[in-house]
Amino acid sequence: IAPNLLAQYRRAQRRLGTMAVVLVKDGVCGGCGIQLPSLLWQQVKQHALVRCESCGRILVNTDVLTGV
Repeated sequence: IAPNLLAQYRRAQRRLGTMAVVLVKDGVCGGCGIQLPSLLWQQVKQHALVRCESCGRILVNTDVLTGV
């Protein structure tokens, strides 16, 4: 894991606890339930490191569970 990614995760984990990384399903943050703006949702689908604008959690697309 790249040091900058690990640092971002650790910062989020200190602030948010065990739910620092959440899944996004159909453009909805799994942490706070907010509908993501289209641009943010597109970035998540492209596997960019993205944080929810509402709760600050790191967002991961559900396709990582299926290997798509």
